[in-house]
Order: sequence, then C-alpha cells, then structure tokens
Amino acid sequence: MKNKKYIFLIAFSVTLSFLLSAHFYRRNVTAMQAQAEELFVATLTSELHKKVVEENLPYSFTASSDTIPLTISITTEQGEKVYKVDAAKSRKNISQKSIERFLHTIVCEENPLSADSLNRRWADTLRTQNIYASTAMRVSAVTLQDKIFASTSSGYVASSPHFVSYIGNRCEIEVTGFLAYSWWAVCLFDWFPFLWSGVGVLSAFFLLHLFYRLTHRPPTIEVVKEEIVREVVKEVPVPVCVKEPDNVNLKIYQLQPNLLFDAHKQVLMWNGVEKALAPQSCVILRTFLDATDYTLTDTEILYSVWGKKDASIKTFTAACARLRNSLSEVGYSVLFKRVGSNQYRMIVC
Repeated sequence: MKNKKYIFLIAFSVTLSFLLSAHFYRRNVTAMQAQAEELFVATLTSELHKKVVEENLPYSFTASSDTIPLTISITTEQGEKVYKVDAAKSRKNISQKSIERFLHTIVCEENPLSADSLNRRWADTLRTQNIYASTAMRVSAVTLQDKIFASTSSGYVASSPHFVSYIGNRCEIEVTGFLAYSWWAVCLFDWFPFLWSGVGVLSAFFLLHLFYRLTHRPPTIEVVKEEIVREVVKEVPVPVCVKEPDNVNLKIYQLQPNLLFDAHKQVLMWNGVEKALAPQSCVILRTFLDATDYTLTDTEILYSVWGKKDASIKTFTAACARLRNSLSEVGYSVLFKRVGSNQYRMIVC
C-alpha cells in the first residue's frame, strides 16, 4: 500500500510537471509569434522610411489621423483607371495615412524592395530579442496592368506561421514573412519557467526518495551499555527428567528471573504461561545463547540460522524484529548490539 502511494505521488509530480511545461510552452509560442510579427512590421516600416529619406521626399509626421479611401482613381497612359482596395488588405497596410501610402508607392517604384535584404534585417532583429528561428521573405507586387512580379529570399521555404503586410496606395505590394522554429527555440525564448519547473520536480523526487528511505529503513539494532550484558543475560542449564533419545539436546535457558526459554518446545515460559515462538526466532535465540559472550560474527549468524541458503544481514535484522516483537508481548525486550565491524551481541532485558 505504501509503495502504491509513492507511485501515485511520482505519477502526480510527473503529470503536473508535464502540464506546467505544456502551459509555459504554449505561452512562449504565442508571445514569440506576436513579437516576431511586431518586429516584421517594424522592419518593413524602417526600410520604407530609409528609402523615403534617401529619395529626399517630404515625409509628414504631423498628421495624427487620415481617411483612407477604398476607391482610388489613377491616370495612366491608357487613361484614367479606377481601383478598388480590399478592406482587409487596407487594414493590414503598414500605414494608415494616405500620404504615407502614396510616398511608399513612389519609392518602391523607383527602388523595389529586396526580399533578401528585408529577410536579413528581420532575422538579425529577431536574434536580438532571443528569438532563434529560421526566416524567409516573399515580396510580390501588382502593376497597374494587373501583372504580378514576385521575389523570394535565398533559402526560401514556406512555413507556418507566416505574417502578411501590404504597402502602397493600392496595397499593391504584398510582403510575407515566414517563421520556422524548433521546440528548443521556444524554450530559450523564456527559459525561466522551465528551469523552475524542473527544479520543482527534482526537489519533489528528492524529498520522496528521502522520505521513502526513512520509512523503509531496515530494523535498527538498539545499543545499550556493554557492562549490562553479563548482568542481564544468563544461561542456566536445567536437568530435564523426561525419557528422550540420547541424541536430543534438551535445554531450558533462564533469560530473566521469571522468564525461561524452552529450546525443545520452542516456547517462552513466564509465570506459568507458555508462548510459542517461530522456529526461526528459536534458532536465533538459541544460537546466541550458546555462543561465547553471546556474540557471533556475521558469517556465523548466516551459516547457523540459514545454512547454505542465500541470506544477508538485512534478512537477519528483519528476523530480529520479529523476535523482539514476540518478547515485547510478554513484557521483555531483546537487543542486538553491533560489536566491531562484523559481530552482533544479544542482550535480553
């Protein structure tokens, strides 16, 4: 039952860590894409402003608002033509002022946008904001004769997400930016939440491991003062007047003034009452009582009690715990004290 509780706590910690990591990952993706799009528009705006300044065109920053017409009349060599601007494209134009759109149309006709140049500037700007992603650009322009000319950056690979902005009086220039990133890039964008999540999980595992070790320790051997040994534990051979085969070794040990151990019957006797002991407990008790100074080495214990069977000192300490429980039921206690590096001494009190 205890092990099931630990398994449940471990599974709960792993699940909680996974959910927190997924939450932080989605949050990073959303924030990173929003910032990448913002930098995409800023890169286009900066590039167009640079072109306007280079052409020495009057750039007005004083107007705070403007009315954007969705129907534009333009005089061409073939005469006057009317163009209807898509409202959705107009909303995604990098400028919401008619005069700026007109200037953008002029400079882009004289000096068209370069997809490679824009892509490099955008990628460099992204890296300054800890966005380590692959980028690509596509620039397409629609002429007054409704012909489309397009150019792409080197290493162009269409991916998702992608961002679209429009430039010019008729929104005739469409610039698309493509962003490709790995899960590692998402984590690096804001790695503190992942760090603290990992620290929390590792701490939980460490505390569970420590608690498990404390609650599943093998029975400890209680230590008492050495001088008590000879005063408490006494072996008193008692003549037994029964007819048994000669090869049967019958012994009754006096552990305390009112406590006897009958090795043949495998019982404890106190105040005329008998209590049966487990066979293994009897073997351990008799082996120590027959030993000199009630002391045995680890090898002697394992060989005398378990013979050639596979056993370890942990097995011995577990058996000692059962013997201690049996004696405690009659109001006594048995202790096994570690002597030196490879010996145990039994004490009954």
